[in-house]
Amino acid sequence: MKLATIPMEQLAQLLQTQLTHGGTANLIVTGNSMYPMLLSHRDSVRLVVPKEPLRKGDLILYRREEGAYILHRIVSKPVHDTFFCCGDNQWIRETVTRRQVIAVVDRFTRKKKQHDVRSFSHRLYVALWVALLPVRRPLFVLRRKLGRLRASLRK
Repeated sequence: MKLATIPMEQLAQLLQTQLTHGGTANLIVTGNSMYPMLLSHRDSVRLVVPKEPLRKGDLILYRREEGAYILHRIVSKPVHDTFFCCGDNQWIRETVTRRQVIAVVDRFTRKKKQHDVRSFSHRLYVALWVALLPVRRPLFVLRRKLGRLRASLRK
């Protein structure tokens, strides 16, 4: 299979057409906001139109007001048609409205192995990772400091 890089504006049109007709779309993840679950340029997600109400823990593709396309997790219970989202490798929440949502992830490929978001292991990961949101910032600072210490010890 040949892969191509397409500007997101063009890809969004193709994606919308595909999803509107009941199909799915597979996208390779770029960026590090969903690390450690998804690694940029290695892992991929399968997107579908949400068939049920969005809920805490769902991984969604949405478009920010300035036009950027983002894949993040819902980290709070939706209130009306608004909820907070955050990448797994971040600690700052972002407000997203239902009209910004393009698709939801129903499965993903990580290290060439497919995973269903309804699996017990994934639901456990999501529950833990969302619960850690209030302490992510100090955990990330500690991880960075330990990484620097390890690098300095190697020299």
